Formats: sequence, structure tokens, C-alpha cells
Amino acid sequence: MVEVMVDYTTILGIVFFLLAPFIGMLVIGLDRKITARMQNRIGPPVLQPLYDVVKLFGKEDRIVNKAQVIFAIAFFGMVMLATVFFCLRSDLLVVFFLLNAGAVFMVLGAYSTRSAFSAIGANRELVQMLAYEPIFLLVIFGIGYTVKSFEITAIYEPLILKLPLALVAMVIVLMIKMQKSPFDISTAHTEIISGTMVEYSGTYLGILKLTHWYELFVILGVLGLFVIVPGNFLLSIVAMVLLIAVVYLVVMIIDNITTRLTWDSLPKVALPIGIGLIIINMIYVAVTAGGA
Repeated sequence: MVEVMVDYTTILGIVFFLLAPFIGMLVIGLDRKITARMQNRIGPPVLQPLYDVVKLFGKEDRIVNKAQVIFAIAFFGMVMLATVFFCLRSDLLVVFFLLNAGAVFMVLGAYSTRSAFSAIGANRELVQMLAYEPIFLLVIFGIGYTVKSFEITAIYEPLILKLPLALVAMVIVLMIKMQKSPFDISTAHTEIISGTMVEYSGTYLGILKLTHWYELFVILGVLGLFVIVPGNFLLSIVAMVLLIAVVYLVVMIIDNITTRLTWDSLPKVALPIGIGLIIINMIYVAVTAGGA
């Protein structure tokens, strides 16, 4: 019986891993479409991100140096590994460190090109990491403290019941990772074009975009963990889709009604709010656990 359960969850994990880039791509496509509607535009087709990446893989590759390529592939490899661990419902801390190792490789790739725009983008990416990594890590510690484990399989009830403010903090992480206003400082098109990605083209730019699809899947997946219903797969999926849809709609509205923060004000805004929310939530968890 145990073997059947292991095989079932492993197969499910493989299916989600295969679907991960398509889910990430669809979310980005819907984001662009809905954002265009909010701005009274028709917008591109939902599958436009897929068309763009397929087209990039068919273009001639132009690189500045070999290090740039190695760092891009390392970025892809780390995020792929993080996705594998997440889909197999493994340790959230491992997922966190793999994602952030990937982000470091992305920054190193930008620095290696010696481009002014890339360097500014890399500097801003580091500022973003300083802003969202403590929040992301504390959210995972909060989950670990609540369920007494960092394993996803250890979640025994919907986390939103005990960690609602940690969920809000995780939305801040999503907004920074997705380059949503007011936190879109490292790819500011009007200032530094595409920042860290400006010197990439062809296949390697396609790899970076594909990597971001996987990255988005994992971040949304962590959000979805807050409404997972152990023992009820169908209800968990429905709850996760509904939560992600609501959260993403809120993120898009904020993105369209706010202006970009300056690079030095991002951590001053994001860190106190995110960490403050988690501390208040953990005090609540500790008090209710003590009274139980």
C-alpha cells in the first residue's frame, strides 16, 4: 500500500514538473492580456510568450563571452532542480536555496558582460534579493515552525488558517520576483532596457525566459501551499487555482495603479512590511499554540 502511494505521488510530481513551464507561460500570457484590457488595449494573444520563446530558439546566438552562457545555463539548472524538489514535495529550505543560487548565477551572468545596463540591472537585482530573500526565508521558517517540518508532505491542514499574514508577505515576494510595480527596479525598460537580460539574445535569452516560467511556477506553488487540503487532491487544486487567481488579480491591479519605487527605497518599504507581517503572525501562532 505504501509503495502504491509513493508511486502515485512521484508520478503526480513528474506530471507537474512537465506542466510547470506551460503553467508559468500561461500565467504570464494571461497577465499581459488582462493588463492590456485594464489599459483599454487589445493586448497580445495569451500564447504570445510561447511564440516569443520558440522564435528566440530559432534565432542566431550572439554572446559577449562564454561566462555569460555558463551562468545562464547554471541559472536554468538551479531553478530546474528547485522545481524538481518542489514537485516531489520535498524540503522547502532546499527549494529556497536552489532558487536563490539560481538568482546569484543570473546576477553573475549580467556582471560578466561588462555592459553598463547589465551592471545596473545586476546591482538592482541584488537589492531586490536583499529585499525579498529575508521575507521568503521567514515565510518558510514560519511554515516549518507551524507544521514542525520543512517537508511539504508534513503539511496537515490549510496553512492559511494559521499563517494568513505570512501569505500576504509571500505576495510581496511574488511581486518582487515578477518585477511588478512598485517593485520592478531591475528590468525597468524605460531606464535600463531589460537590465540583467539586455546582453542576451537567441537561444540563451530563450533559456532565461523559460527559467522564469519555472521560477514563477515554484513561487505560485509556494503560495498554493497555504490552501492545500491534505488527503483531498481535487479540492486542493481548486483552492490553489482560486487563491492564485485572486492574488494575481490583486497584483496586476497594484501593478497598474502604482509607480516604480526608487532602487534604494525598495528594501525600506518591502522589508519592514514583509518581516513585520510574519513576526505578528508568528506571535499569534505561538500564543494560540501555548493556549491549546
